Amino acid sequence: MPAELRRLVAAVVIFLLIGVTITSAFADNVALTKADQFRKSHQAGIRLGVWSNTGDLPVPLDTSGSTQYRASVNSASFYAEAYLGIRVLPQAILEIAAGIVNRGEVTVLSNGYNYIGNISLYPVNLRLKLYPIAGLRTPVQPYVMAGGGLHIGKNNIQFSNDYYAAYNERSVTDVNFVFGGGMDWPLSSKIALDMQAAYLPMTFSKGLFGSRDYSGVAITVGVKYLLPTLKGKQDQKHSRRIR
Repeated sequence: MPAELRRLVAAVVIFLLIGVTITSAFADNVALTKADQFRKSHQAGIRLGVWSNTGDLPVPLDTSGSTQYRASVNSASFYAEAYLGIRVLPQAILEIAAGIVNRGEVTVLSNGYNYIGNISLYPVNLRLKLYPIAGLRTPVQPYVMAGGGLHIGKNNIQFSNDYYAAYNERSVTDVNFVFGGGMDWPLSSKIALDMQAAYLPMTFSKGLFGSRDYSGVAITVGVKYLLPTLKGKQDQKHSRRIR
């Protein structure tokens, strides 16, 4: 197993252990009430973190052809992701997630023109999140996640002395899977924290600056807004009537 995947598995296990530890320490009535509300809620939020490269790095300098380039790409980058989760069961959420990571700068020289831009990756996934201990009404909910979707790699041009620079942008696509895990920690009836580690393989059929494998591990921390389900709204109305 590659070192990066071992780190991913270790991160998921750590999240699970942290969840169990916090659950044991803070399992009071207030926390359990939040857990009950969480199990009925849809989710919408953002995640921010680090993208750790597990694939190849672009060739730093290529002067072999008529089009020459210099790439400056690090092994780690900042990663951001937005998502919407639909609660299908107390133990399961179907999530749509779209992320972005800037892998580094590229300068291209072609036919006397200069193009300066970035290599950006855009994973768009449909994921199933399973909460194995949701039935225990614990205040912290560890989960495992798997899914797949469209992964896009693009050379975004920011500066150029060519008026038609937009036509020189290049993109590649890949349909692939994603898997990982993490934990959710509801802080209130509306807000929860999210810690996640996810492996996103990206192997493009066409190379982008001498590399086809742009896979990575994203380790993120996020905040989410909890949206009540239809049943949750009915429960709230019923509770008001009783009062």
